[in-house]
Amino acid sequence: MKALALSLLVAGCATDGEAEIGFSSIVTLEVDATSTFDLDITDEAGAAIDFQAPAVIGGQVTIATGAEIVVEAIDVELADFAVEKEKPGGTLRIELADLRLHLAGPMRLDADGLARGDLVLDLSLVDGHGDAHRLAPQTIPDAEWTIQLDTASDGLLAASLASATLGPVWDFGDLEVNDLAIGVTAR
Repeated sequence: MKALALSLLVAGCATDGEAEIGFSSIVTLEVDATSTFDLDITDEAGAAIDFQAPAVIGGQVTIATGAEIVVEAIDVELADFAVEKEKPGGTLRIELADLRLHLAGPMRLDADGLARGDLVLDLSLVDGHGDAHRLAPQTIPDAEWTIQLDTASDGLLAASLASATLGPVWDFGDLEVNDLAIGVTAR
C-alpha cells in the first residue's frame, strides 16, 4: 500500500493582482517557503532513520473554475537532502536532488468536494562525485483528495487540498520511505 498525507493551503492572485472567482477563471497560485514536507524513512529491519526532511522551496498550484472546478496542476519543488545510516564496514549515504512533487493530470472536484489524482515524485540520485542521475518517477496512484475553495479575507482565492493513505511509499535498497506529509501555503 502506498502512503501519502498531503495538506495544501493556497491563496494567490492572477496577473492583474486580483483573483476573482467567476465563470471560466484560471488562477495560478505561488507556493511559498513557509510550507513543510515530512516523511519517515526506515532501514531493512524497520528501525527509524534520523534525518532532516527536505524543505519546500517553491512551486505553483493552478485551479480552473467555471461550470466545474478542476485542479489543473500542483507542482511543488523540494530542496535536496541526504540520508545516512551506519552499517558494518562504513556509512551508507543516499543523497537525493531535483525533487519535485506534481499531479500526473488534472483532477475534477465532485459535488462532495472530493477528487482523485495520481501524485508523482521526480528525483535524482547524487553519486560520490556529486553528479546527479535521474531516477524513475515514483507515483502515489489514485490518491483521494478533499478540496475546499474559499475567498480569503483579502479577497484572494484560498484553496485547501488534502490527501492521505497509509503504508510504504517507496523502497530504495536498504531504506524504505513511509508516510509522506506535506503542508503547503501560497499567497
